[in-house]
Amino acid sequence: MLGLNDYKKSRFYQEARQDGIDEGIEKGRQDELQENIRKMASKGFDAKQISDVLDIDVKIVRKNLKK
Repeated sequence: MLGLNDYKKSRFYQEARQDGIDEGIEKGRQDELQENIRKMASKGFDAKQISDVLDIDVKIVRKNLKK
């Protein structure tokens, strides 16, 4: 019978765990980007200025401003 430690050593568990970590990191990055866009917009920056400062496509800025 497999114990919990054996399961945690399995390739499936390790890959699933890493996928979860990667998704969490990406979600954090997206949340931070949205927060930065919101803050800059509240300070009077327009979409073009925000995209220049954050070095992202202006379409991404506009999409986040609509949220």
